[in-house]
Amino acid sequence: MIFGKEEKTAITALIIVLAIIIAAHIFLSSAGKESFAKKYDNSSETNDLVTYEGIIKEISKTKTGGHLLIKTDDIIIFISGGADKSVNFSPGREIKATGTVQFYKNQKEIIVNSISDIETFPIK
Repeated sequence: MIFGKEEKTAITALIIVLAIIIAAHIFLSSAGKESFAKKYDNSSETNDLVTYEGIIKEISKTKTGGHLLIKTDDIIIFISGGADKSVNFSPGREIKATGTVQFYKNQKEIIVNSISDIETFPIK
């Protein structure tokens, strides 16, 4: 099959657009959610992407047992799917979590969808 000038131009344009999309995907993936999140405060609204830093006060599982709730002084952090063994969730440790603000039973929570969006540290 022999392509005419218009077809060659269209194919070249499609290849360039595809290369731009792939490059943007790689760049945005490497930047991570945290780059686009704002710091959590009491004015954070539903569906805001936020990063929260605080001290773990209490850890509990949901009634169904599949998810974790981490209580801090300011907010509850909901971790969908439970905890990964590689993260040390224990009271008294500092936590840094990136997630979406939601309300559950009239209480604000930060919903974390990936264990990679959570870090814990010993208190400095």
